[in-house]
Amino acid sequence: MTETHKRTIARAITWRITATIITGLYTGLAGAIIINIWMTLAHYIHERAWLKVKWGTSVNSLDQINDATDVDAPQHRV
Repeated sequence: MTETHKRTIARAITWRITATIITGLYTGLAGAIIINIWMTLAHYIHERAWLKVKWGTSVNSLDQINDATDVDAPQHRV
């Protein structure tokens, strides 16, 4: 299984927007924004590190085909 850097960034950003809103309800918006900028960076690094861990994953034939292509190119899955 592969994931582009763009996808990891998008996932990290959408999660941190959600977390910022939730944190902002409790701490105020300014504190929530500062905390979540740092946490977005940590989340990105964490996600990329987990992509290197093979434990708990499986590879199917579609993943093998996608691995052979440019990972930044749009993938059309059926």
